[in-house]
Amino acid sequence: MSAKRTNKGIADTMARQAPGVDLKPLLDAAGVWCDSGGGSTHARWRELWRNLAWELNDLEGEATRPDRSAIAAERMEAGKAFAKALCDTLAEHPVDIAGALYMGLGLNDGKGKGQIFTPCAIVDNMIESCLEEALRGEKSPNGGKPVHLQNWLDPCVGAGAFPLGILRACRKRGIRQPWIVCNDLDPVCADMAFVQITYAGGLCEVHTGDFLSGIDLVHGLTTPLTHITTVARMKLLLDTARTGR
Repeated sequence: MSAKRTNKGIADTMARQAPGVDLKPLLDAAGVWCDSGGGSTHARWRELWRNLAWELNDLEGEATRPDRSAIAAERMEAGKAFAKALCDTLAEHPVDIAGALYMGLGLNDGKGKGQIFTPCAIVDNMIESCLEEALRGEKSPNGGKPVHLQNWLDPCVGAGAFPLGILRACRKRGIRQPWIVCNDLDPVCADMAFVQITYAGGLCEVHTGDFLSGIDLVHGLTTPLTHITTVARMKLLLDTARTGR
């Protein structure tokens, strides 16, 4: 399926997901990548996200390193343009852009997994309901502002719609984001979730495999901000221990 021929479908899907988001840079770059190279559109889409995830996580070992020898210069530039546009967009609008593109390209069809990515409005309503329950009783003495969230688990994360929704809700309320653990059976979705949550500034660990049975459950990727935050917290603890303040 040609990405160029499905741009209207993607735009219609994204309009329902996140009105007002400029998709053109993402559509152009994704179109160049997915309309060139060998293999199916799904294989090329997976290749794109595996490369992005590898770059962000600095995965070690030849087994995990994507083979870039056959990637033409034009496609590499398109991949970089896509990454930049996605990063810039998620910084301002942390919504599930990858999931909308994935469905718009028809890549969720024909694999027997029943993949339907949750629209932004439904995510926000569900997250708000969960937050009200989670924050009940967690009040500070200065004005009743919520100050704490428990850890969150998303066993079927898709492309990251709910973790991104949690980030939106936490920023809206001015509270610290929780530690999020995610999983998806589809490794393409796991890569999409990891990349999007990383670009949006989330603290998250993303796994791949059958969460219910535990079969083939692979230890996943941890967003880079987690390590930065951990180091910063450790430095603060050490400074406090040294100074007694």
